[in-house]
Amino acid sequence: MDIPFEYKTFEYDALPSSTCIRLLWPIKRLQDPEQRSINGVPLMEFLLEPSEPDRCPLYHALSYTWGNPKEALTGSSDEYSVQHRHVIAVNGRLFYVGKNLYEALYRIQERIVAPNNIDDRFGIYNKTKLIQAAEEGNLHQVTECLNQGANYQCQDNFGETALHYAAENGYPEIVRLLLLQGANATTLDRSRRDPLACCLQRKRRRWQETAEILRTWDTQDKDGSNPTKPMTLTGQPLWIDAICINQDDIPERNNQVVMMSQIYGSAHCVLAWLGEEDDTTQVACNFLSSELASPESYTKSFRRWSAYHRGESLDLDEKSDDIVMSVRELLAIKSLLTHRYDVRTVSIQLGEIVFSPVWAVRRHQSQSFPGLRWASH
Repeated sequence: MDIPFEYKTFEYDALPSSTCIRLLWPIKRLQDPEQRSINGVPLMEFLLEPSEPDRCPLYHALSYTWGNPKEALTGSSDEYSVQHRHVIAVNGRLFYVGKNLYEALYRIQERIVAPNNIDDRFGIYNKTKLIQAAEEGNLHQVTECLNQGANYQCQDNFGETALHYAAENGYPEIVRLLLLQGANATTLDRSRRDPLACCLQRKRRRWQETAEILRTWDTQDKDGSNPTKPMTLTGQPLWIDAICINQDDIPERNNQVVMMSQIYGSAHCVLAWLGEEDDTTQVACNFLSSELASPESYTKSFRRWSAYHRGESLDLDEKSDDIVMSVRELLAIKSLLTHRYDVRTVSIQLGEIVFSPVWAVRRHQSQSFPGLRWASH
């Protein structure tokens, strides 16, 4: 995979079909010491590729607002307005996004940078964590390794990749996942076997189902070569409406809007970006992450909240057995939950399980809230 970089504006190619979506992959250029920047700011680079629903890799969908995630003061200059654009690189060209989306991408990319040791070797056969997980049939661990940017083309002393081991041990779910992520089904081990040959030789577990997946998979590398790639994909791809939909193509935009619930519903995880954290964010997140008490337990807390708004003098941090939430916690939660995000398609409700796990992305970490689930808007 080699995409030359040019200081030109990005242009969309038409989607191959009406059911196709685009996914945005964070990328890292290899063998390229130059750190590209715009006005001294390092340039985040991405690859935008079409994908059919039945062959989509695991992806995250981002929910956010195109404007200011917090209410701008009336008459004040809003740095999140459409006049303020930030630049990223998509397919080697310049792509302009709003400040809020730029901040979200920056924080998300902080989290998915591959750990330095993700491809370290273990044991006398020099297996990576991903190879070990594939050999053991540990789908969860395979997924975690891929999320961290593990190189699925690494080979051990026998020349076998993670795909070889998943195939020869009859793990069709892992085989399919690796293929969806881009693993090469024609790579040969030291015995000149590709993954399908390993599967047919060993005939373990669900080998027939595994073999059928490998037989029917369209590979882009039919000659069996495995050249060193000038760039690599890092972490899982993203679906973001402002980038993955050509906003200037009205028919495409209308068609993708119809598919919106399916796109969010099929996501491995939905990321809710509420904006950069402030001094109230940690207080709110700490409370929301704790076990919620019964509704009746909050009566006195909300009475104190009302008293605070009437101007009564109160200890903002007071809590006791019958005061579940302090006034300061209520203020922090109000601040967090009034941050804007994309309410056109989804909304956050308490206690109702629908689409995918909800993660709120913050500066230093992502956090899931046990009581928050996606619900149709």
